[in-house]
Amino acid sequence: PVLHTHDRFGHRRDEVEFHPAWHALMRAGVQQELHALPWRTDQPGAHVARAATYVCSGQAEAGFGCPITMTFAAVPALRTQPEVAAEWVPRLTATSYDPELRPAAEKASALCGMAMTEKQGGSDVRANTTRADAVGDGWWELTGHKWFCSYPPCEVFLVLAQAPAGLSCFVLERGPGMEFQRLKDKLGTRSLPSSEVEFKGAAARMLGAEGRGVATIIEMVTHTRLDCVIGSAAGIRRGV
Repeated sequence: PVLHTHDRFGHRRDEVEFHPAWHALMRAGVQQELHALPWRTDQPGAHVARAATYVCSGQAEAGFGCPITMTFAAVPALRTQPEVAAEWVPRLTATSYDPELRPAAEKASALCGMAMTEKQGGSDVRANTTRADAVGDGWWELTGHKWFCSYPPCEVFLVLAQAPAGLSCFVLERGPGMEFQRLKDKLGTRSLPSSEVEFKGAAARMLGAEGRGVATIIEMVTHTRLDCVIGSAAGIRRGV
């Protein structure tokens, strides 16, 4: 993948260019409900069925699993706040894949990412310095830098930032004030465009209680880590 930060006129573009095979894999994963199966049915065993399908997909190509996993994992976190869930969960669980770069409100489907890690703290997110300033009517502006932000093409992100009462979780829609600086130069999963991002007054809404950001986003983190186990099993199975 290649990140295009600006167009030829110098305006922000923040668009990632992919090999066509990436979109084919993403479309197949979404159509087969890898991102949403347990949330779309009450059928017993849905998590097991999804896990088996995830292992099969991971044996073919592990890189595209990240946005699939994050979208899947975001649903439990968003459900902690019903009005936010009502807006986003139907789009995050839709079975259509739309890679076009345009406002989320114009799309029937969406993908969700996360941005927690910063340079100075690493995995200790309590050291985060990204700031959240209230601007009224339930909206906040985020300002700061994230050393690791997964999958720039997502329509929405869960982000940790420091509010007056402490580290809090925010729902941030991709748009003005969210500027991707570069893609991470990684040893593995090179097909996946993990990135560094700068927030410059990006508009966001709080998810969960102020000062309880880790407790809120852990609902998402837990499900992503379970998928890391499933994905690792896929890699081992492929190796064997």
